[in-house]
Amino acid sequence: MQILQDRVGFLSTFYSFLFHTTLLVLAAIFLPAIADRPAGEGSGPSLESLFGDDYGTNVSVELTKFDNESLGEADSNVSEQLADAANSMVDADAAASAIAKDSADLASGFSDDKGIQALVSGAGGGMGGGSAFGIGPMIGSGLALSGTGTGGSTGKGKGLFGSSSMGMGGSSGSGGGGGGRGLLGSFYDFKQDRKQNKLNYGGSFEEYIRNVNSMVASDFAETITSRYYKADTQLSYSQLMIPANTSANEGPAEFDVAGKVEPRGWMVHFSGTVIPPAAGEYRFVGFFDDMLLVYVNKQPVLDGSWVPMCNVGTGGSYDQSLRQDFGGPGVSGNRTAYAGKWFGVKGPTRIDILIGETPGGLVGGLLMCQSRTGQYETRSDGTPILPLFATSTSGSTRIRQDPFAQAYRLAPKPPIWKPVAAK
Repeated sequence: MQILQDRVGFLSTFYSFLFHTTLLVLAAIFLPAIADRPAGEGSGPSLESLFGDDYGTNVSVELTKFDNESLGEADSNVSEQLADAANSMVDADAAASAIAKDSADLASGFSDDKGIQALVSGAGGGMGGGSAFGIGPMIGSGLALSGTGTGGSTGKGKGLFGSSSMGMGGSSGSGGGGGGRGLLGSFYDFKQDRKQNKLNYGGSFEEYIRNVNSMVASDFAETITSRYYKADTQLSYSQLMIPANTSANEGPAEFDVAGKVEPRGWMVHFSGTVIPPAAGEYRFVGFFDDMLLVYVNKQPVLDGSWVPMCNVGTGGSYDQSLRQDFGGPGVSGNRTAYAGKWFGVKGPTRIDILIGETPGGLVGGLLMCQSRTGQYETRSDGTPILPLFATSTSGSTRIRQDPFAQAYRLAPKPPIWKPVAAK
Protein backbone atom coordinates (compact mmCIF):
# COMPACT_ATOMS: atom_id res chain seq x y z
CA MET A 1 0.00 0.00 0.00
CA GLN A 2 2.87 2.41 0.94
CA ILE A 3 4.60 1.77 -2.41
CA LEU A 4 1.38 2.53 -4.25
CA GLN A 5 0.92 5.77 -2.31
CA ASP A 6 4.55 6.84 -3.04
CA ARG A 7 4.10 6.19 -6.77
CA VAL A 8 0.80 8.04 -6.99
CA GLY A 9 2.23 10.96 -4.95
CA PHE A 10 5.26 11.21 -7.28
CA LEU A 11 3.15 11.22 -10.42
CA SER A 12 0.77 13.78 -8.95
CA THR A 13 3.70 16.09 -8.06
CA PHE A 14 5.33 15.69 -11.48
CA TYR A 15 2.22 16.51 -13.48
CA SER A 16 1.31 19.40 -11.19
CA PHE A 17 4.83 20.86 -11.61
CA LEU A 18 4.60 20.52 -15.39
CA PHE A 19 1.18 22.19 -15.47
CA HIS A 20 2.18 25.18 -13.33
CA THR A 21 5.50 25.68 -15.16
CA THR A 22 3.50 25.98 -18.38
CA LEU A 23 1.25 28.59 -16.74
CA LEU A 24 4.29 30.62 -15.67
CA VAL A 25 5.74 30.56 -19.19
CA LEU A 26 2.45 31.68 -20.70
CA ALA A 27 2.15 34.42 -18.07
CA ALA A 28 5.66 35.70 -18.91
CA ILE A 29 4.70 35.95 -22.57
CA PHE A 30 1.23 37.48 -22.39
CA LEU A 31 1.07 39.50 -19.17
CA PRO A 32 3.32 42.37 -20.40
CA ALA A 33 1.11 42.81 -23.45
CA ILE A 34 -2.02 42.76 -21.38
CA ALA A 35 -0.53 45.18 -18.88
CA ASP A 36 -0.01 47.81 -21.63
CA ARG A 37 -3.73 47.77 -22.46
CA PRO A 38 -5.48 50.94 -21.26
CA ALA A 39 -7.67 50.59 -18.22
CA GLY A 40 -11.28 50.02 -19.10
CA GLU A 41 -10.46 48.56 -22.54
CA GLY A 42 -11.80 45.11 -23.08
CA SER A 43 -14.46 43.25 -21.18
CA GLY A 44 -12.74 42.27 -17.90
CA PRO A 45 -11.16 44.05 -14.92
CA SER A 46 -7.52 45.15 -15.17
CA LEU A 47 -4.72 43.19 -13.57
CA GLU A 48 -3.94 46.22 -11.41
CA SER A 49 -7.44 46.07 -9.96
CA LEU A 50 -6.93 42.42 -9.15
CA PHE A 51 -3.34 42.27 -7.90
CA GLY A 52 -2.28 45.92 -7.39
CA ASP A 53 0.62 47.75 -9.01
CA ASP A 54 3.07 44.93 -8.39
CA TYR A 55 0.90 42.51 -10.25
CA GLY A 56 3.89 40.66 -11.80
CA THR A 57 5.33 39.80 -8.42
CA ASN A 58 1.89 39.05 -6.98
CA VAL A 59 1.05 36.70 -9.84
CA SER A 60 4.23 34.73 -9.18
CA VAL A 61 3.47 34.61 -5.47
CA GLU A 62 -0.13 33.52 -6.01
CA LEU A 63 0.88 30.82 -8.51
CA THR A 64 3.55 29.54 -6.14
CA LYS A 65 1.02 29.52 -3.30
CA PHE A 66 -1.54 27.76 -5.49
CA ASP A 67 1.07 25.22 -6.57
CA ASN A 68 2.07 24.31 -2.99
CA GLU A 69 -1.51 24.15 -1.71
CA SER A 70 -2.68 22.11 -4.68
CA LEU A 71 0.12 19.63 -4.32
CA GLY A 72 -0.64 19.25 -0.61
CA GLU A 73 -4.33 18.79 -1.27
CA ALA A 74 -3.63 16.37 -4.11
CA ASP A 75 -1.39 14.23 -1.90
CA SER A 76 -3.99 14.38 0.86
CA ASN A 77 -6.82 13.43 -1.50
CA VAL A 78 -4.82 10.59 -3.00
CA SER A 79 -4.02 9.25 0.47
CA GLU A 80 -7.67 9.47 1.51
CA GLN A 81 -8.82 7.75 -1.68
CA LEU A 82 -6.24 5.01 -1.24
CA ALA A 83 -7.40 4.51 2.35
CA ASP A 84 -11.01 4.32 1.16
CA ALA A 85 -9.96 1.80 -1.47
CA ALA A 86 -8.22 -0.28 1.18
CA ASN A 87 -11.35 -0.22 3.33
CA SER A 88 -13.44 -1.18 0.32
CA MET A 89 -11.11 -4.11 -0.30
CA VAL A 90 -11.65 -5.24 3.30
CA ASP A 91 -15.41 -4.88 2.85
CA ALA A 92 -15.19 -6.80 -0.39
CA ASP A 93 -13.31 -9.61 1.34
CA ALA A 94 -16.00 -9.74 4.03
CA ALA A 95 -18.74 -9.73 1.39
CA ALA A 96 -16.99 -12.47 -0.53
CA SER A 97 -16.76 -14.57 2.63
CA ALA A 98 -20.45 -14.03 3.31
CA ILE A 99 -21.35 -14.98 -0.25
CA ALA A 100 -19.20 -18.10 0.00
CA LYS A 101 -20.98 -19.07 3.23
CA ASP A 102 -24.41 -18.45 1.67
CA SER A 103 -23.42 -20.50 -1.34
CA ALA A 104 -22.28 -23.36 0.89
CA ASP A 105 -25.55 -23.19 2.84
CA LEU A 106 -27.53 -23.17 -0.38
CA ALA A 107 -25.60 -26.14 -1.74
CA SER A 108 -26.21 -27.96 1.53
CA GLY A 109 -29.92 -27.19 1.24
CA PHE A 110 -30.09 -28.76 -2.20
CA SER A 111 -28.04 -31.77 -1.17
CA ASP A 112 -30.42 -32.71 1.63
CA ASP A 113 -33.45 -31.91 -0.49
CA LYS A 114 -34.46 -28.80 1.36
CA GLY A 115 -33.87 -27.49 -2.00
CA ILE A 116 -35.81 -25.08 -4.01
CA GLN A 117 -38.14 -24.55 -1.27
CA ALA A 118 -40.63 -23.20 -3.39
CA LEU A 119 -43.53 -23.59 -1.08
CA VAL A 120 -46.26 -24.21 -3.20
CA SER A 121 -46.67 -20.60 -2.94
CA GLY A 122 -43.05 -19.97 -2.93
CA ALA A 123 -41.08 -18.92 0.02
CA GLY A 124 -37.81 -17.46 0.47
CA GLY A 125 -36.35 -14.18 0.64
CA GLY A 126 -34.73 -13.85 -2.51
CA MET A 127 -34.53 -17.03 -3.96
CA GLY A 128 -37.93 -17.14 -4.31
CA GLY A 129 -40.08 -16.44 -1.72
CA GLY A 130 -41.80 -18.28 -2.40
CA SER A 131 -44.02 -19.94 -0.77
CA ALA A 132 -39.49 -19.99 -1.97
CA PHE A 133 -38.44 -20.82 -3.18
CA GLY A 134 -38.07 -18.34 -4.01
CA ILE A 135 -36.95 -18.78 -7.75
CA GLY A 136 -38.30 -18.32 -4.44
CA PRO A 137 -35.78 -16.48 -2.01
CA MET A 138 -33.27 -17.26 -4.00
CA ILE A 139 -34.12 -17.67 -6.68
CA GLY A 140 -37.25 -16.64 -4.50
CA SER A 141 -37.35 -19.05 -1.43
CA GLY A 142 -38.54 -18.87 -2.74
CA LEU A 143 -36.19 -21.07 -6.56
CA ALA A 144 -39.36 -21.07 -4.83
CA LEU A 145 -42.87 -22.80 -6.70
CA SER A 146 -45.68 -18.64 -9.07
CA GLY A 147 -46.44 -18.33 -5.39
CA THR A 148 -45.97 -15.16 -3.48
CA GLY A 149 -42.63 -15.24 -1.80
CA THR A 150 -42.03 -14.11 1.72
CA GLY A 151 -38.50 -13.22 0.83
CA GLY A 152 -37.14 -10.32 -1.07
CA SER A 153 -38.97 -11.12 -4.24
CA THR A 154 -41.83 -13.08 -5.70
CA GLY A 155 -41.10 -16.77 -5.62
CA LYS A 156 -41.08 -18.86 -8.72
CA GLY A 157 -42.14 -21.92 -6.82
CA LYS A 158 -45.69 -22.78 -7.50
CA GLY A 159 -48.08 -23.65 -4.89
CA LEU A 160 -51.03 -25.95 -4.98
CA PHE A 161 -49.74 -29.21 -6.13
CA GLY A 162 -46.00 -29.49 -5.70
CA SER A 163 -42.49 -28.24 -6.05
CA SER A 164 -41.33 -26.75 -9.28
CA SER A 165 -44.89 -26.08 -8.84
CA MET A 166 -48.15 -27.77 -7.03
CA GLY A 167 -46.42 -29.30 -3.87
CA MET A 168 -49.36 -29.50 -1.89
CA GLY A 169 -49.47 -27.58 1.22
CA GLY A 170 -50.12 -24.12 2.52
CA SER A 171 -53.01 -22.03 1.42
CA SER A 172 -51.75 -22.55 -2.00
CA GLY A 173 -49.80 -25.64 -1.29
CA SER A 174 -46.20 -26.30 -0.56
CA GLY A 175 -43.60 -27.74 -2.78
CA GLY A 176 -40.78 -30.02 -1.86
CA GLY A 177 -38.34 -32.46 -3.25
CA GLY A 178 -36.50 -31.63 -6.42
CA GLY A 179 -33.65 -32.92 -8.48
CA GLY A 180 -35.35 -36.20 -9.29
CA ARG A 181 -36.32 -36.84 -5.66
CA GLY A 182 -39.69 -37.17 -4.00
CA LEU A 183 -42.99 -38.29 -5.43
CA LEU A 184 -42.87 -36.91 -8.95
CA GLY A 185 -46.22 -35.63 -10.22
CA SER A 186 -47.55 -35.74 -13.79
CA PHE A 187 -50.62 -33.90 -15.08
CA TYR A 188 -53.06 -35.53 -17.53
CA ASP A 189 -56.06 -34.17 -19.42
CA PHE A 190 -58.73 -36.70 -20.44
CA LYS A 191 -60.31 -34.28 -22.94
CA GLN A 192 -57.49 -34.26 -25.52
CA ASP A 193 -54.66 -36.41 -26.83
CA ARG A 194 -50.92 -35.71 -26.83
CA LYS A 195 -51.28 -33.55 -29.95
CA GLN A 196 -54.14 -31.64 -28.33
CA ASN A 197 -56.75 -33.16 -30.60
CA LYS A 198 -60.16 -33.25 -28.93
CA LEU A 199 -61.21 -36.65 -27.55
CA ASN A 200 -64.73 -38.01 -27.21
CA TYR A 201 -65.01 -37.24 -23.50
CA GLY A 202 -68.39 -36.33 -22.01
CA GLY A 203 -67.17 -35.48 -18.51
CA SER A 204 -69.36 -37.83 -16.44
CA PHE A 205 -68.10 -39.43 -13.24
CA GLU A 206 -68.48 -42.86 -14.83
CA GLU A 207 -66.25 -41.93 -17.75
CA TYR A 208 -63.71 -40.22 -15.52
CA ILE A 209 -63.55 -43.24 -13.17
CA ARG A 210 -63.14 -45.62 -16.09
CA ASN A 211 -60.17 -43.68 -17.45
CA VAL A 212 -58.50 -43.53 -14.04
CA ASN A 213 -58.92 -47.23 -13.29
CA SER A 214 -57.63 -48.12 -16.74
CA MET A 215 -54.39 -46.23 -16.05
CA VAL A 216 -54.03 -47.77 -12.58
CA ALA A 217 -54.63 -51.32 -13.88
CA SER A 218 -51.82 -50.86 -16.42
CA ASP A 219 -49.50 -49.51 -13.70
CA PHE A 220 -49.51 -46.28 -15.69
CA ALA A 221 -48.03 -47.90 -18.77
CA GLU A 222 -47.17 -45.55 -21.59
CA THR A 223 -49.46 -47.51 -23.92
CA ILE A 224 -52.40 -46.25 -21.82
CA THR A 225 -51.25 -42.87 -20.53
CA SER A 226 -50.14 -41.82 -24.02
CA ARG A 227 -53.80 -41.64 -25.03
CA TYR A 228 -54.14 -38.41 -23.07
CA TYR A 229 -52.53 -35.01 -23.10
CA LYS A 230 -49.67 -34.75 -20.60
CA ALA A 231 -48.11 -31.51 -19.34
CA ASP A 232 -44.36 -31.12 -19.84
CA THR A 233 -43.98 -29.69 -16.33
CA GLN A 234 -43.69 -32.21 -13.48
CA LEU A 235 -43.91 -31.39 -9.80
CA SER A 236 -42.66 -33.05 -6.62
CA TYR A 237 -45.04 -33.80 -3.75
CA SER A 238 -44.35 -32.39 -0.30
CA GLN A 239 -47.61 -32.16 1.66
CA LEU A 240 -51.21 -32.11 0.45
CA MET A 241 -53.51 -29.48 1.92
CA ILE A 242 -55.52 -27.30 -0.44
CA PRO A 243 -58.44 -25.17 0.81
CA ALA A 244 -61.73 -26.47 -0.60
CA ASN A 245 -62.63 -23.11 -2.15
CA THR A 246 -59.72 -23.24 -4.60
CA SER A 247 -60.56 -22.80 -8.27
CA ALA A 248 -60.13 -25.86 -10.47
CA ASN A 249 -58.24 -23.55 -12.83
CA GLU A 250 -55.29 -23.80 -10.46
CA GLY A 251 -54.62 -27.38 -11.52
CA PRO A 252 -53.69 -26.64 -15.12
CA ALA A 253 -52.07 -23.35 -14.08
CA GLU A 254 -49.67 -25.04 -11.65
CA PHE A 255 -48.44 -27.28 -14.45
CA ASP A 256 -48.10 -24.36 -16.88
CA VAL A 257 -50.94 -25.48 -19.18
CA ALA A 258 -53.67 -23.02 -18.18
CA GLY A 259 -54.09 -21.91 -21.79
CA LYS A 260 -54.16 -25.46 -23.11
CA VAL A 261 -56.39 -27.33 -20.67
CA GLU A 262 -59.91 -26.54 -19.48
CA PRO A 263 -60.27 -26.82 -15.68
CA ARG A 264 -62.20 -30.11 -15.75
CA GLY A 265 -61.47 -33.73 -16.52
CA TRP A 266 -57.86 -33.53 -15.32
CA MET A 267 -55.79 -35.76 -13.05
CA VAL A 268 -52.44 -35.54 -11.23
CA HIS A 269 -50.44 -38.70 -10.49
CA PHE A 270 -47.64 -38.55 -7.90
CA SER A 271 -45.41 -41.61 -7.69
CA GLY A 272 -42.12 -42.53 -6.07
CA THR A 273 -40.34 -44.51 -3.38
CA VAL A 274 -40.07 -43.37 0.24
CA ILE A 275 -38.65 -44.62 3.53
CA PRO A 276 -41.21 -44.58 6.38
CA PRO A 277 -40.34 -42.65 9.57
CA ALA A 278 -40.22 -46.02 11.37
CA ALA A 279 -41.21 -49.59 10.63
CA GLY A 280 -44.80 -50.26 11.66
CA GLU A 281 -48.45 -50.05 10.67
CA TYR A 282 -49.99 -46.95 9.17
CA ARG A 283 -53.12 -45.78 7.42
CA PHE A 284 -53.97 -42.77 5.28
CA VAL A 285 -56.83 -40.43 6.13
CA GLY A 286 -58.14 -37.74 3.84
CA PHE A 287 -60.63 -36.32 1.38
CA PHE A 288 -60.33 -34.46 -1.92
CA ASP A 289 -62.89 -32.89 -4.23
CA ASP A 290 -63.19 -34.77 -6.62
CA MET A 291 -60.65 -37.61 -6.43
CA LEU A 292 -58.14 -38.90 -3.89
CA LEU A 293 -56.72 -42.41 -4.31
CA VAL A 294 -53.62 -43.76 -2.54
CA TYR A 295 -51.72 -46.97 -3.34
CA VAL A 296 -48.90 -48.58 -1.34
CA ASN A 297 -46.70 -50.99 -3.27
CA LYS A 298 -49.38 -51.00 -6.02
CA GLN A 299 -52.16 -51.97 -3.59
CA PRO A 300 -55.07 -49.55 -2.88
CA VAL A 301 -55.16 -48.32 0.72
CA LEU A 302 -57.43 -45.22 0.60
CA ASP A 303 -60.32 -43.92 -1.48
CA GLY A 304 -61.03 -40.43 -0.21
CA SER A 305 -62.84 -39.28 -3.36
CA TRP A 306 -66.17 -37.44 -3.70
CA VAL A 307 -67.75 -40.73 -4.74
CA PRO A 308 -66.26 -44.26 -4.59
CA MET A 309 -63.77 -44.63 -7.44
CA CYS A 310 -61.17 -47.31 -6.72
CA ASN A 311 -61.78 -50.28 -9.05
CA VAL A 312 -65.38 -49.17 -9.57
CA GLY A 313 -66.77 -50.59 -12.81
CA THR A 314 -64.08 -53.24 -13.10
CA GLY A 315 -66.18 -56.07 -11.66
CA GLY A 316 -66.32 -57.48 -8.18
CA SER A 317 -67.44 -55.88 -4.94
CA TYR A 318 -66.14 -52.58 -3.60
CA ASP A 319 -63.61 -52.80 -0.73
CA GLN A 320 -65.27 -50.78 2.04
CA SER A 321 -62.09 -50.79 4.13
CA LEU A 322 -60.67 -48.20 1.70
CA ARG A 323 -63.39 -45.72 2.65
CA GLN A 324 -64.26 -45.71 6.35
CA ASP A 325 -65.97 -42.71 7.92
CA PHE A 326 -63.39 -40.86 9.99
CA GLY A 327 -65.42 -37.91 11.28
CA GLY A 328 -63.82 -34.72 12.43
CA PRO A 329 -64.30 -31.27 10.89
CA GLY A 330 -65.63 -30.80 7.37
CA VAL A 331 -62.98 -30.75 4.67
CA SER A 332 -65.25 -29.54 1.86
CA GLY A 333 -68.51 -28.19 3.15
CA ASN A 334 -69.96 -30.92 5.37
CA ARG A 335 -67.90 -33.65 3.69
CA THR A 336 -65.49 -35.15 6.22
CA ALA A 337 -62.37 -37.25 5.78
CA TYR A 338 -62.28 -41.00 5.13
CA ALA A 339 -59.85 -43.45 6.73
CA GLY A 340 -58.23 -46.17 4.67
CA LYS A 341 -57.02 -49.64 5.58
CA TRP A 342 -54.01 -50.33 7.79
CA PHE A 343 -50.82 -51.49 6.08
CA GLY A 344 -47.40 -52.51 7.33
CA VAL A 345 -44.08 -51.13 6.06
CA LYS A 346 -40.47 -51.38 7.18
CA GLY A 347 -38.29 -50.27 4.29
CA PRO A 348 -38.39 -48.59 0.86
CA THR A 349 -42.05 -48.29 -0.10
CA ARG A 350 -43.64 -47.24 -3.36
CA ILE A 351 -46.40 -44.66 -2.96
CA ASP A 352 -48.87 -43.55 -5.66
CA ILE A 353 -51.24 -40.63 -4.99
CA LEU A 354 -53.94 -39.58 -7.44
CA ILE A 355 -55.97 -36.39 -7.22
CA GLY A 356 -58.20 -34.81 -9.82
CA GLU A 357 -61.25 -32.83 -10.86
CA THR A 358 -64.22 -34.07 -12.88
CA PRO A 359 -66.82 -31.36 -13.69
CA GLY A 360 -64.78 -28.24 -12.90
CA GLY A 361 -65.57 -25.51 -10.42
CA LEU A 362 -63.74 -25.86 -7.10
CA VAL A 363 -61.12 -28.29 -5.79
CA GLY A 364 -59.54 -28.91 -2.42
CA GLY A 365 -58.73 -31.42 0.27
CA LEU A 366 -55.96 -32.90 2.38
CA LEU A 367 -54.08 -36.13 3.03
CA MET A 368 -53.05 -37.19 6.54
CA CYS A 369 -51.24 -40.25 7.89
CA GLN A 370 -51.80 -42.12 11.15
CA SER A 371 -49.47 -44.54 12.92
CA ARG A 372 -51.20 -47.36 14.76
CA THR A 373 -48.87 -46.84 17.75
CA GLY A 374 -48.88 -43.05 17.54
CA GLN A 375 -50.03 -40.87 20.43
CA TYR A 376 -52.32 -38.05 19.28
CA GLU A 377 -54.44 -35.35 20.83
CA THR A 378 -58.15 -35.80 20.23
CA ARG A 379 -61.03 -33.50 19.34
CA SER A 380 -64.24 -33.27 21.29
CA ASP A 381 -65.76 -35.92 19.00
CA GLY A 382 -62.92 -38.31 19.82
CA THR A 383 -61.16 -38.16 16.44
CA PRO A 384 -57.35 -37.98 16.63
CA ILE A 385 -55.62 -34.80 15.47
CA LEU A 386 -53.32 -36.17 12.78
CA PRO A 387 -50.37 -34.74 10.85
CA LEU A 388 -50.31 -34.37 7.09
CA PHE A 389 -48.58 -37.08 5.08
CA ALA A 390 -45.27 -35.38 4.32
CA THR A 391 -42.17 -36.15 2.29
CA SER A 392 -40.60 -32.79 3.18
CA THR A 393 -40.94 -30.08 5.82
CA SER A 394 -41.23 -27.54 3.02
CA GLY A 395 -44.30 -25.39 3.61
CA SER A 396 -44.97 -26.57 7.17
CA THR A 397 -44.88 -23.08 8.68
CA ARG A 398 -47.13 -21.66 6.00
CA ILE A 399 -49.56 -24.52 6.43
CA ARG A 400 -49.78 -23.93 10.20
CA GLN A 401 -50.63 -20.30 9.50
CA ASP A 402 -53.26 -21.08 6.89
CA PRO A 403 -56.86 -20.33 8.05
CA PHE A 404 -58.14 -23.60 6.59
CA ALA A 405 -55.46 -25.62 8.42
CA GLN A 406 -56.04 -23.73 11.67
CA ALA A 407 -59.77 -24.36 11.47
CA TYR A 408 -59.26 -28.06 10.75
CA ARG A 409 -56.43 -28.52 13.30
CA LEU A 410 -53.45 -30.62 12.27
CA ALA A 411 -50.71 -32.14 14.38
CA PRO A 412 -47.50 -30.08 14.09
CA LYS A 413 -44.20 -31.40 12.80
CA PRO A 414 -45.40 -34.26 10.59
CA PRO A 415 -43.10 -37.32 10.45
CA ILE A 416 -41.18 -37.33 7.18
CA TRP A 417 -41.40 -40.20 4.73
CA LYS A 418 -38.00 -39.60 3.20
CA PRO A 419 -37.92 -39.83 -0.60
CA VAL A 420 -35.48 -42.21 -2.23
CA ALA A 421 -33.56 -40.79 -5.18
CA ALA A 422 -34.71 -42.17 -8.51
CA LYS A 423 -32.13 -44.42 -10.16
